[in-house]
Amino acid sequence: MDIIEFRGILYVVYKLGNLYAVETNPITKMTLIAGTFPPDAARYYLVESSKDLLLVARYFQYTSRYTKTIGFKVYRLAENKKCDPIPYNGGAFGLLQPPQGPAPKIWKDVKTLRGQMLFVGRNRTLCLPSNLYPKCKGNCIYFADDNDIFDIFRASGNRPYLHDGGVYHMNNKTIEYFIEEMSYPLSLPSIWFSPNPC
Repeated sequence: MDIIEFRGILYVVYKLGNLYAVETNPITKMTLIAGTFPPDAARYYLVESSKDLLLVARYFQYTSRYTKTIGFKVYRLAENKKCDPIPYNGGAFGLLQPPQGPAPKIWKDVKTLRGQMLFVGRNRTLCLPSNLYPKCKGNCIYFADDNDIFDIFRASGNRPYLHDGGVYHMNNKTIEYFIEEMSYPLSLPSIWFSPNPC
């Protein structure tokens, strides 16, 4: 699950991929805005770019000891001009009723970040202009370890944090991993922070 405030509206995306707008006054109400898309990602992140709300879908390869990121897809929230119905997969744990009528919004495929770079992970998701950070690469997704499935192995020292971090290049769909193998455990999860570029 990820949460973001975008243009005065609080949005929530669940692991199933459904996007909801949340109202809290006078009572809490969740309205399905965009349905399941893409359906097969393992993790979803919401991030605000210069003008758009983006959905970043992260894909993993699973092994008996750890997970490894193998790719990303990026989508932007757009108006549903064709009035397509909302793809629906049961909502938040199957508790919400399927929507009636066309979806107000849809996800559109993003091929390039246009001079921006994304930072995704468990604690924070950022979109920054690459021209302000010359040591970083534009049109890339920097990703930190965000695998909670194997936390039991972390507790025993068998799976270290920072195992699955790197840079995904949108132009050629390749990945540079920060650390290929680690022989020592780290006890704290990784986070992103954004220093003042000036």
